[in-house]
Amino acid sequence: MKTHAQYITDEQGKKKAVILDLKEYEKLIRALEDLEDKKAFLSVVQEKSVPYGEIEARLKKYKRRRCILCSPSRPSKKTCVPFILTTSRS
Repeated sequence: MKTHAQYITDEQGKKKAVILDLKEYEKLIRALEDLEDKKAFLSVVQEKSVPYGEIEARLKKYKRRRCILCSPSRPSKKTCVPFILTTSRS
């Protein structure tokens, strides 16, 4: 992507700021967002998954309605969304 940037310099000629056309700026922002989305996707793909049976066993063992992300040793935070165990696997 070629940009037509104008630079603002200080008295010594060092670049201190840049002026971009609005459309060019918006393209850069979209490209950055796309890269962030790709990074987030790759991060999720590489996460270790937890089998459903293991989650089910943990919930039955502790018999609490808690966030599946909270560990059994620490209480659920108020911001957690409770995971209610159901018999279906939809």
